[in-house]
Amino acid sequence: MVLVPLLLGLLAWGLGLAGIFQKQLRHRYFFSVLSFGCCCGSLYCCLEIIHHWVTIEDVSAILDCTGAFRLCAAVLICGTLLLNFISFLRKV
Repeated sequence: MVLVPLLLGLLAWGLGLAGIFQKQLRHRYFFSVLSFGCCCGSLYCCLEIIHHWVTIEDVSAILDCTGAFRLCAAVLICGTLLLNFISFLRKV
């Protein structure tokens, strides 16, 4: 369950990179939408993991991992935005 956000985050960046190399603008839109979808899915999975810990009352897991989840979420969002922004700046 913990690997799903990581895989979705890597997929979000991979789709953003794939969008950079597309020649047609509509393909860039397609890869950008998929990239943002994977980014949102990754962030949602992290929230589900924290909710699971709240449900089982595992306070130590919440306290140990919340800072790391916060940092990873910021890096994921910034990286995804940057890659998708670069894909639309690139000339045909």
